Amino acid sequence: MPPAAHQKKYKTIVPSGFHQLPQPAVIEKCAGPSSWSRIGSQHAAIKFHRKSGGMPFRIDELIELEDKPEVEGGHDHVFSGIGERYIKVLITWPGYSQFPVERRICTENGTLEREKLLKLLAKHIEELVHYIHRKSITVEKGYEKYELAWRPRGLPSIWRDCLITSLVHKSGSNWQVELHVKT
Repeated sequence: MPPAAHQKKYKTIVPSGFHQLPQPAVIEKCAGPSSWSRIGSQHAAIKFHRKSGGMPFRIDELIELEDKPEVEGGHDHVFSGIGERYIKVLITWPGYSQFPVERRICTENGTLEREKLLKLLAKHIEELVHYIHRKSITVEKGYEKYELAWRPRGLPSIWRDCLITSLVHKSGSNWQVELHVKT
C-alpha cells in the first residue's frame, strides 16, 4: 500500500553519541526460497521513521507502548509481493557472538504492517537481553562497551540506549535489524 502523495515525509535523525551496532554479515548456507529469484536478490530496507520526524524509536518506548507506534507508513504492507510466508530475523550482539537470536516472523501473506513489525522487532531484542541476563552470560573480552548489563531497579539501560532504524534484507529470507546504540 503506497503512501498517499500528500503525506509529509520525515527523516529519522540519529542523535549524536549513538552509532550503528556492528553485526556480522549474514551468509546464506543454502539456496534462498524460489520467490527471491523472481523478485531479485535484494529487497529494499524497511525504514521506521516517526510520523513527526526526529529521533528513531527506543526499545523501551516500544516495549511499554500499549498502542501501535506512530511510524510513518504504519499501515503499509511491508512484505507485499515477496511471496514468502516467513522471514528470518537475525540479531547478533557484539560480545555475545555465541548467542545470536534468530526469529521467524510471519509475513501474514504479505499483509504484515510496518507498525506491527516494529513492535515485534523490539520484543525480540527484549528477549535477547532477558536471555543474557537469566543465563548470567558475561560479555566477551574486548567488547565491554557493548555489555548488556542489568542496571539498578531491574532496568537494562540498553533499552533506553538502543534505537531501531530499519530492517535490512541480507540474503534469501534473512533480514537483520539495524540498531544504533549509545557510546
